[in-house]
Amino acid sequence: MRTIAPAFCLAWLLLAAPARADAPPAEAGPPAEVRLRHVVGDFSMGLGIDTGREIAFSREPAYAGGQVVRGQLLLRSNQIPFAADVEGRKLYLDLNHNGDLTDDPEGVFEGEKGWQLQFSSVQLKIEHEELVLPLVLSLSFMGEHCYGQVSSGWRGEIELDGRPWLVEVSTLDGVLEPGNGRFWMRPPELTQQGGVGLPRQLALDGSLYQLEYAFAAGADQPELVVRFKPDAPAQSGTLRLAGGHLRRLVLHHNHQVAILSDPPVELTLPAGHWQVADVQAGPGGKGSLYVPEQMHEFKTNIPVGGVGELNLGGKLTNSVTVERRGTDLSINYQLVDSDDHAWRPIRREGTPQAEIWKGEKLLAQGNFEYG
Repeated sequence: MRTIAPAFCLAWLLLAAPARADAPPAEAGPPAEVRLRHVVGDFSMGLGIDTGREIAFSREPAYAGGQVVRGQLLLRSNQIPFAADVEGRKLYLDLNHNGDLTDDPEGVFEGEKGWQLQFSSVQLKIEHEELVLPLVLSLSFMGEHCYGQVSSGWRGEIELDGRPWLVEVSTLDGVLEPGNGRFWMRPPELTQQGGVGLPRQLALDGSLYQLEYAFAAGADQPELVVRFKPDAPAQSGTLRLAGGHLRRLVLHHNHQVAILSDPPVELTLPAGHWQVADVQAGPGGKGSLYVPEQMHEFKTNIPVGGVGELNLGGKLTNSVTVERRGTDLSINYQLVDSDDHAWRPIRREGTPQAEIWKGEKLLAQGNFEYG
């Protein structure tokens, strides 16, 4: 039996579009769609792996040593039993689920060289209706423990409201449900940060869209079609942003996501508990960009007809701590906001300059990396 992903149903809900408080509601236009192609890249979507359950195979290959890790890869619609020969640096997958690890030639993978046992390109073929979808996994073994992630996904570019956007989606095995995929959307010039669970509703700057997903045959490989259907806003509240200098803000709530570029001080969003998934602050243009060290610390509750607040960005202050270690001074530099949250650069111009003084005497000066 081959690895099979079940069919899925398309669904959509309503979401109020984030807009400036005094902006009139935009009229719904025709749907737009983008066809995403499969690529291998930095999608960083976690993969469930079970090595705690006893796995017995009816037939196994001759292993190089006695250290063998057995377990299951937990896909959304399927569990794939495996055995990893640690000393032989090989991975065996039971793709046909017959308990025999010697009759699946496409399920044997060589580990990479290095101190850690790693398989960075475990390539699977997932049957989905009449299509065969590619899926690439990355696995790492440390002792009896195994860690994995999905390292492939679907990528394409679309123009909405006169602006290009890069859209990326990653799924475990073709099941396009909010809990079984990740979604990224950003201008092509910005750095990819944390994604959100596969949304059904999108508020993009001043526009509102319902999202629909479906796999379709392409010219040379399957493609993932994402449709953006304009819609009217629903009940909402006001988000007030304190701070400033925000270049990008991504919020998520249930199966909704709001993506904002150069957001205003006040904007309209649906009521609810919103969590920050990505925020980038900086002076604009091609200058430096900064993100918080702990993104999950930023959240807000927007009541119906009320106001929720977020203190983000604003003035970032240079902070230096000095610790003596024998005859050496350990100098640690970081940027902090008004609430003492630490920020780090993801794109910067130049390096920090520092000077050390003793009274009126300059002892040392130079440029330092962040850290």
